[in-house]
Amino acid sequence: SRVTELISAGSMAKVAVTEYRMANGSMPTTNALAGISNVSTKYVSSLAVGALGVITITGKATPLGTGGAFAITLTPTFSNGAVNWTCNSTGATQYAPASCR
Repeated sequence: SRVTELISAGSMAKVAVTEYRMANGSMPTTNALAGISNVSTKYVSSLAVGALGVITITGKATPLGTGGAFAITLTPTFSNGAVNWTCNSTGATQYAPASCR
């Protein structure tokens, strides 16, 4: 359930990246272009929009209880007028939602 906070932070960023893509015809490559701030909470260390609109949410290992690094990556693709998302995880992947493993 702690990882849910990472997914929630990512959901907000997904909306921003999708809106940017629809308005500008390309993916944002930074938080500033997407119109979002870095996020830092009890469980989230950082949230970053990078090349091709890829969103990386890095978790804080100690509060999450993962015993090591953990991050979720949300990768957008644009097809048939819609942005679709793929979720992957790195680090202690046993803590990731099934859709991100």
